Formats: sequence, structure tokens, C-alpha cells
Amino acid sequence: MNSVPEPAEDDRPLNQPETVTLEPGERATVAYETKQRTGGGFVLPILAISKHPESVYKATVDDSEVIYPESAVPPTDIDDKAITFAPAYSFSQSLTCEVTNLSDARRRYTVQPIGFEKTGGGE
Repeated sequence: MNSVPEPAEDDRPLNQPETVTLEPGERATVAYETKQRTGGGFVLPILAISKHPESVYKATVDDSEVIYPESAVPPTDIDDKAITFAPAYSFSQSLTCEVTNLSDARRRYTVQPIGFEKTGGGE
């Protein structure tokens, strides 16, 4: 079994870090949408988010399927970038990541999904 499938030659890489700064008690939502309306969706083996104590992390795909339930630890830290999902998650339209800062300090979080978007041409 290949837990991280090979992209087709014309698939598009997904590696779009987004950084947010959160005040104490604030929550941020970072969303990624498919670029191709007729493509095959996303393949996501790695979801990295900055790791901080007193934080909550959650990830949802296609507006309803929770792939990473609320947790005090991120799927993997942006300094590690270990494979998070084996087999890699495949989904159709969108990835939404939520980060909540429960500390008393201002913090910066980076959300970095790493995978690819299928264009449909290699299938």
C-alpha cells in the first residue's frame, strides 16, 4: 500500500503556508479551496501547524467531515512536517483549519497543508 500516492504529472502542488497572529482567547479559521472546478479534489498526507501550549487545533474537509478533532496538539508541527495521515486524506473541495489561542499571550500560528490538487488529467 502506498500511503502517499504519487501525483500525476499535471497535478498541482499544495504547499500554502498561512500565518495568523492571535490575541489571547482569539480563534482563526484558515480555508483552502480547490482551484479546478472539474478536478479530482485534494490529496493531503501532511497538515502542519505551529505548536504552542494552551492552544486548540481542528481540521475539517468539505465543510463537514472532521479529519482532526479538537486537540491540544497539532496534527504535526511545522518544524517536523511528518506524515500526518496514512493513508493520505482525499477530499473534494475544501480544507478548513481552526486554531484557538487559550493562553494569556499573543501568538503567531502558521498553518501549512502539504499535498496536491488533482487536475483530473492524469486519471
